[in-house]
Amino acid sequence: MGRLFGSGASEDSSSSGLRSRGPGTILLLGLWLTAAAGGGEIVLNSGSAGGVYDSVGLAISELSERFGRRVTIRAVRSSGSVENIERIVGNGNELGLVQCDLLHDAYDGRGVFGRAHSELRVIALLGREALHVVARRELGITAIDGLRGRRIALGPPGSGSAATGWQALEAHGLDARDVEVVRLNTGEALAAFAGGDVDAVVFVGAVPFAPVREALQWGTLVSLERASAQTYLAEGSYLSLEELPLSAYGGEGSVLTFSVDTALVAPLDMNADAAYELAELIFAHVGRLEEVHPSLQGLEPGRTDARAPIPLHPGALRLLDNLGAIPRPAKVFTGFYIYSITELDLVEGSFLVDGFVWFRWKSPLLGDDSFEFSFVNGTIESIDEARPIEFQGWRRQSRRFTARFRAGFVLYDYPFDSQVLPLVVEHRWYGSGRLEFVPDTEAELSGDAQSSFLGEQVQVGDWTIAQVEHRGVIKKFETDFGSLRKDEWDLRSSRYEFLITIERAVLPYLAKVVFPLTVFVLMTYCVFFINPKEFLAQAGMCIVALLTCVAFHTFQSDSLPAVGYLVAADKFFLLSYLVILLALMATVWCHRVHSRGDVQRARRLAARFRWLFPPLYFLPMLILLVVR
Repeated sequence: MGRLFGSGASEDSSSSGLRSRGPGTILLLGLWLTAAAGGGEIVLNSGSAGGVYDSVGLAISELSERFGRRVTIRAVRSSGSVENIERIVGNGNELGLVQCDLLHDAYDGRGVFGRAHSELRVIALLGREALHVVARRELGITAIDGLRGRRIALGPPGSGSAATGWQALEAHGLDARDVEVVRLNTGEALAAFAGGDVDAVVFVGAVPFAPVREALQWGTLVSLERASAQTYLAEGSYLSLEELPLSAYGGEGSVLTFSVDTALVAPLDMNADAAYELAELIFAHVGRLEEVHPSLQGLEPGRTDARAPIPLHPGALRLLDNLGAIPRPAKVFTGFYIYSITELDLVEGSFLVDGFVWFRWKSPLLGDDSFEFSFVNGTIESIDEARPIEFQGWRRQSRRFTARFRAGFVLYDYPFDSQVLPLVVEHRWYGSGRLEFVPDTEAELSGDAQSSFLGEQVQVGDWTIAQVEHRGVIKKFETDFGSLRKDEWDLRSSRYEFLITIERAVLPYLAKVVFPLTVFVLMTYCVFFINPKEFLAQAGMCIVALLTCVAFHTFQSDSLPAVGYLVAADKFFLLSYLVILLALMATVWCHRVHSRGDVQRARRLAARFRWLFPPLYFLPMLILLVVR
């Protein structure tokens, strides 16, 4: 592996740089002997060849070779953030460099991630990056909306550039129908841009980013539109808005863009001592890492502690605690015990909960008063006024409540759907710098959240309870809520989420809806057993069946909220409409043949339709029931 640092660089220069960052960091050099066993080789997934992530990964790998004690880091290349997350999940011997917006999405199971990866943890925040969108100069494009109808080079699938670039397009109302996207790595994108094969290129990198400087030979930086970007961020993205100074690339003025931190990420099952040594290795050699790229300027423990979008790894957290220079937020251990869940209303998107919520904490930062909490997605209808009790330095408050909670139910698979009933708790005014909610797993005496936190008699209508989980999360805001002191919090709040997953019982639906619907359709089947000359009777039966299906469909739809998409149940009715229509058309055909005097042919047609009708209806019905 090639050396990234000059061989003449002395350890004294690194130490002096470390001391300049505050008295707490002096302790770093005295912590080299505190970590226990937990060594071996750890793979660090970085980025594409020649990129900043690739350089940072090689730098950290070299640090482990020169100064590591028990852990050796081997950097390997990847397509970027998304692929890195996929590689490290469930693998305690792998790390990854990840954009914090994608890390936040992965932790919550949003965006490109199909499920929540709540086992991810941060080792350190390494730097800050910005989105760069460069359009060819002759096109005169100055805003993202001007890219409509253009050919755009995003990063390869699995890269942070591709994901964040697509978010920028979505924020301005552009999708795959509005632009032609090609997936190219950095070198390929620059070559295509220089040759005029693409109209714009998208990069995410630390300012100044060398590929952007090269692309600006043929293009200009494009700005986001503030109102569109702010609306998009308000929907939950962890990205931030930032003015990108064009002076970084030899120009004047600025453009509005997205910015995001870069995190060194590990799974929770990574050995805590190994994670401790990794964090120690990085923070003890900040000066050496700063030589790699300007984005690593200001790399320090306090920044990691204050800005991490998800919880820190216990090993990294232990290092920061040992430094003693960083005030830790008060940990509040939280849990629910639910007695009943009633009045589940899909139309209103609400449900009523009766139970207990408790909080216990040890930090004096919260004082002796009652714990001031609120339900983020609920309204309290009644609650007792129990005061905190104290024992051996711990304070505990448990309160009986009845509250109506709201949820955004997704009904694409109705009636085969599952839903999540969330109970979300937040402190009324303390941000994540003062308070951190932690699931009270010590209260799970059975080892299972469902049996520990739900009463034995809890039922949710005709639903079954599939899973109960709870977790602490960080919510980032884009408002200070009118704070009088603008520096009193960092726009981030800790939340406790108690999530109950329920699944609908399908058999009652089949008995109440599918069976009657089948009866209505079979009414039309009877027309093929009636003499073709009795056309009025045949047509009347088809029309009555059709009107009955329409009325039944309307009645069923009234039990659901107004949604702008088809649910699975609608497909059963659409199939029924189609079959009834075909039966009516077949009846008209048989009658016309009979009216011409060809009685035998009319009877033969009716006989064929008697054989064709059942598979025409029941086979698609079976497919709808089995393949969803």
